[in-house]
Amino acid sequence: MNPEIELHTDFETFTEDHTEITKQYKRNQWLYKFGDIKVSVICHMYESMNWIRELEMSEIQRETLNEYIAEMENLNDKIDRFMNRIDEMYQSDRYNEKVSKLRCFKGIDTFAAMTIQVETADFERFPSAKAYASYTGLTTGEHSSGDKNNRIGITKQGNTVIRKTLVECAQALVKGNVYAKKSQRLKSRQKGMDVNIIVYADKATERLKKKYQKLIERNVPRNKAIVAIARELACFNGPLTLGTQSTNNRVVNCR
Repeated sequence: MNPEIELHTDFETFTEDHTEITKQYKRNQWLYKFGDIKVSVICHMYESMNWIRELEMSEIQRETLNEYIAEMENLNDKIDRFMNRIDEMYQSDRYNEKVSKLRCFKGIDTFAAMTIQVETADFERFPSAKAYASYTGLTTGEHSSGDKNNRIGITKQGNTVIRKTLVECAQALVKGNVYAKKSQRLKSRQKGMDVNIIVYADKATERLKKKYQKLIERNVPRNKAIVAIARELACFNGPLTLGTQSTNNRVVNCR
């Protein structure tokens, strides 16, 4: 297996373990009673760990809580080590240019950009933006009978890892007001990049946010709206990484 893909696979395993642990915390909320005040504590809230440790509880509760915290800290340490390795890979000549372009989008951090780039390998093998979206399994299927063509849900065929990553990126992208100021994190990712790339990414972000709001206003279920945004986000990735976005920075049409 390609070492880069193997690294991503291992990293995904650890993040899934981490997610499962936090789910366990949510399922096992601790209920403490201080006089007439009841406080429900979700143990996965890392910033509250010191406060949680100081709470009064029985010996068995303390032992169970310590096991949860130790397991979570262990997983966090593993994730940090893999994230550092991902950053090292990102800085290499092989990935730096293309991944840096993808990071200019709101919602696409270093790990997401590396995942998309490594799993895609070469955007040039796709003749169109729609072909790439189809590869991710984010395009809608079709059931034809006679003269009738009925649209059904997304095909879910193709690369599952990219599809999952794009959906997660879309969820982050649509947060906030359409004309809200850029976050400091996004500004730092865009720092030093070509102005045309930044303009293209910003226009794409604005368009996707507007589309998401319109879908929600039409009472489209949120999950379907997110998938629609992820599909168009996939269509924007190829032209940007290949440097084929139009000279006037118009975003592509995913059709």
